[in-house]
Amino acid sequence: MNLRPFIPFLGLLLSLILVQCQPAVQEQKNDKGQTTESSESLQDALTKENMAQFAAMKVEPPFEKIQVPFQKFAVNQQKGQRIEMSNGTVISIPQHAFVDKNGNAVKGEVQLHYREFHDAADVIASGIPMRVMTEDGGMEWFQTAGMFEIHAFSKGEAVFIAPGKNLQVDMASHVDGQYDFWYYNENTNNWEKKGSADAQPNPAASLAASGNRSAATGSNIYTDDLISRPVAPVAYNKNKKKLNFELDYEEFPELKAKSGIIWQYAGKDQAEAPENNDWIFDEAWEDISLTSAGVEGRYQLTLKSPNKTYQVLVSPSLSGTDLQEAQADYQQKLKLFEAQQAALKDRAAFKSSQAEFLRSFTINNFGIYNYDLYWKRDNTIPLIAIFEFDMPLLEGLADLEVYLITGNQRAIIKYPRGTWEQFAFDPKEENTLVAVLPGDMLAVFSPAQFKAEQEAMKKARNADYTFKMNVKEKAIKDLGALKKAMSLG
Repeated sequence: MNLRPFIPFLGLLLSLILVQCQPAVQEQKNDKGQTTESSESLQDALTKENMAQFAAMKVEPPFEKIQVPFQKFAVNQQKGQRIEMSNGTVISIPQHAFVDKNGNAVKGEVQLHYREFHDAADVIASGIPMRVMTEDGGMEWFQTAGMFEIHAFSKGEAVFIAPGKNLQVDMASHVDGQYDFWYYNENTNNWEKKGSADAQPNPAASLAASGNRSAATGSNIYTDDLISRPVAPVAYNKNKKKLNFELDYEEFPELKAKSGIIWQYAGKDQAEAPENNDWIFDEAWEDISLTSAGVEGRYQLTLKSPNKTYQVLVSPSLSGTDLQEAQADYQQKLKLFEAQQAALKDRAAFKSSQAEFLRSFTINNFGIYNYDLYWKRDNTIPLIAIFEFDMPLLEGLADLEVYLITGNQRAIIKYPRGTWEQFAFDPKEENTLVAVLPGDMLAVFSPAQFKAEQEAMKKARNADYTFKMNVKEKAIKDLGALKKAMSLG
C-alpha cells in the first residue's frame, strides 16, 4: 500500500485558532530559586512548513489501552513526606503542600500519582511530544535524559501545590551530563525551559556497587567473608577399606580438632579404589602426605616409597556421635551459605534496579517535566517518506503515525501523516522506525534495514523514498510486549 502525504487546510485552521487563543503561562522556579520567563505567543512564529508539526505537539497516546502506569503514594498533608522509589528516585514533600481548586488547604490524606519515562517504548506509549517550537518559529527535536509526570488528588479531586511551596524531585536517570529542564504547557502544547540540571551520582547505587548493602538497604551480605557451599559430612561405609595411615594435620586445623576420622576412598574410578589395590597395605611407605583437593571435604592422599607412588582422592568419614555433630555443624554452615546467597541475589537485584544518576529540581506545578537537549541533526538526509506495509490497512490511515527512534535511542520523533514529506534522519546514528497501526498493531523498519538501504537513501535525498515496514504478527497487549516487539525490530 502506497501512502502519500496529504494535509488539507490544516495550516489555515491552526492559524485562526492560535490568533484567538493566547493562554497565560505560569512562572516556574528552579532549584536555585531562579525564575524563568514564560513562553511568548507562537502564532507569529508559525510557518507553513511547521504547522502540521505543531499540530502534532499534543499529548496523544497512540495505543488504546497501553500506558506507562502511575505509581501511587499516600501522603500525609500535615506531616509532609519523603518518597523513595526502587530505581533511586526521591520525591520530597513539605508540610501543608497542597491546596484545592479554590486555594483552600487540603485536609487529610493526599494521593500522589507519579510515573517516569526512560526509553523509546515509554515515550511512544505516553504520546508525549518530543519536539519544541522555538520563539523564532523553528522546530527542534529533543534527546531525553528522562521524563516524569506528577499529579495529586484528594477524594478524587485534583489538588495543586500551595503558593510558596515546592516539591523536590530527584529523578533517576541513566544518562550523565548537564541537560535542560522543561515543563510541558498543555495550554500552548509547547515546552517551556525552566533551567538546567547536572547529573549527580545516585548514592544508593554507589553503595550497592561497593557491596555496602547494609548501608544501602539495611541488611548484611557478609562481603568481607564470602563462604563457599559446605560439603555434607560423609558417613562411614563398612564396605570400603579404611585408609588410616599416620597423617600430619598441622596444615588442616579443621581436621586437627576432630576425632574419630576414618579415611575412605572418595573417587569414582574403581580401578583406583583401595578395595582393588590390596598391595598398598603391604608396602613400606616412607612419605605419607595429605593435600587439599580444592573442594571442601575432599583431599589428595599421596603415598611414596623408593619404588612406588600411590595417589588417591579421599574424604574423612565419620560414625556415631562424631557424625551427628558434623551433620549439625554442616546444617549451620549451609544455612549461613544460603542466607548469604539470598542476600547477594537481593543485592544484585537492588543494584540493577538503581539508576546510576539523579537529577534534581524543585517544582510548583503538577504536570509533565523533561530533561532534554536539542538533538543535533547537522548530518541529516531529508526524504519525502512513503511507507508501505506488508499487510492491508483498512482503517485509521488518516491518524497513522510513524516514529523515528534515534540519538542513542533517546530521541523519539513523531511523524504524523501530514509531515512525512519533512522526514529526515542522520545516517551516523542507529535508527529505527516504528508505526502504530489500527488495532494496536506495530510495524518496524529495523536498524539493519536502515544500514542495508543507506546508500539508496542518500541517493534519494530530497526525493521520494519508500520504507517497507514489517508488521508484527500479534497486536500489542501491554507495555512489556511493546518493548519486546521494538527490540526485535
